[in-house]
Amino acid sequence: MITRILYNEEKEQYDKVVTHPLQTWSWGDFQIGEGHKVYRLGVFDQQKLISGY
Repeated sequence: MITRILYNEEKEQYDKVVTHPLQTWSWGDFQIGEGHKVYRLGVFDQQKLISGY
């Protein structure tokens, strides 16, 4: 397993695996708009995204 920063192209995959509304990609976009730094990380198991935070 590896953990890495996600790319914008992985938005749909990310939203499918996160479990809380405040983890969604859209929430991160809102936070960026408020001036916060956002790092979207994903945990991969053999090229498959299995978790995000």
